[in-house]
Amino acid sequence: MKEIIQMMVTAVMLAISQPADPTPIFTPPPDNYTGSLSRYDPQVMERVIEWRYEHNVPAGFDPWPTYATYVAVVDCRNVGRSGWMTLTIEGETRPPERIYVTDCATPGTPAAEWMEREQIAAEIDYGSWVRFGIEDGKGAWAEIVLDDDTMLSN
Repeated sequence: MKEIIQMMVTAVMLAISQPADPTPIFTPPPDNYTGSLSRYDPQVMERVIEWRYEHNVPAGFDPWPTYATYVAVVDCRNVGRSGWMTLTIEGETRPPERIYVTDCATPGTPAAEWMEREQIAAEIDYGSWVRFGIEDGKGAWAEIVLDDDTMLSN
């Protein structure tokens, strides 16, 4: 019995003497995205929104307040957050407008790797792409700032 207690004390002392792991337990999702824009094909974003709303994924997902543009970003923890997007298209900066994060690229997938490699700030719904007058292959640069007071999904 004495040997077991001594082994337990030694194990505890070793654990206490080890430096703390500097890796945080939780890294918050980014609040800002800056980069070029891409777009979803027609009706794809709308189908994603309908599916998320019907299945309540993430919990509390509510895209029905009026937002000017729906976006997909790399970090899935930002789905359900709103914010502002400022666009610069062919050198012309547009006024900021309200956005709602409705989709994301799953980490480790080709889509996420592509967005990070190509510095894609977001993919936007097709209707907004047309409304902005962006032509495929033309430069569209976005600065996105998400609100602090909207929900953070899991």
